[in-house]
Amino acid sequence: MIPMIRETITKIIIPIANKELALSIVKALEVDNRLVPKGMSIVMNLTPNGDISILIKIKNHVDILTLRNTIDDLLEHLSLLLKTSKHLRIS
Repeated sequence: MIPMIRETITKIIIPIANKELALSIVKALEVDNRLVPKGMSIVMNLTPNGDISILIKIKNHVDILTLRNTIDDLLEHLSLLLKTSKHLRIS
């Protein structure tokens, strides 16, 4: 018998050269991550060297496709924020 997986954890580290920009991105993405499917949690913070750390946990009943779609959404929003930040000055 194959054991059932109880939880899946995905960790994504995104290197960002500017720590202030990284913090702004985390704050902007947190708004989108408040309404996640039941059985999923997303925690974002900065690593000690200022990179963005995203930790996504899903319980067994959450479809893996939901995880993939969530990661796609996060990366798409991150891409837009990075493109926008090139046109803004953070001081």
